[in-house]
Amino acid sequence: MSAIRIVSVEIETFAHATEDPEKVLKSLKFILPEEIHDEVNIKRGELKGHYKNPIIFFRTSIRKKRLVEKVILHLINLLSEKEKKRIKSSFEKRLDPSGNLYLRFDKQKAYLGEAALTEGGDAIRVKIAFSSHPLELNKILDFCEKIKLVA
Repeated sequence: MSAIRIVSVEIETFAHATEDPEKVLKSLKFILPEEIHDEVNIKRGELKGHYKNPIIFFRTSIRKKRLVEKVILHLINLLSEKEKKRIKSSFEKRLDPSGNLYLRFDKQKAYLGEAALTEGGDAIRVKIAFSSHPLELNKILDFCEKIKLVA
């Protein structure tokens, strides 16, 4: 059995036609520690909505161990105890069969400098990938408690 560790963090969000893409990008960057903004490549692309409305997506995938650790530490510091308890209480629903933990942050609150989880669709999606083979939910949860990602 190998030790559990975090292998990557992916963050993405969308700017709809009614939103200012630069404000949406600012919201996404709030989830990242400021000191690594220049080291992280945030891809920007265009999509079309159901009614052909323009949608801009922002996406980054972080795999370098040093950067992953900084992002996770930043998230730990951003999240309130209440939000950490919320993650723990819904942990099983947030973890997929591949060992990916999904968090959704309120885009508007992130723009204002607050890390608030949301269940809504218009969010900043964070996917945290763990190495755990075979997948053991309790061991991943214990690991998250140990690093204080959940409370």
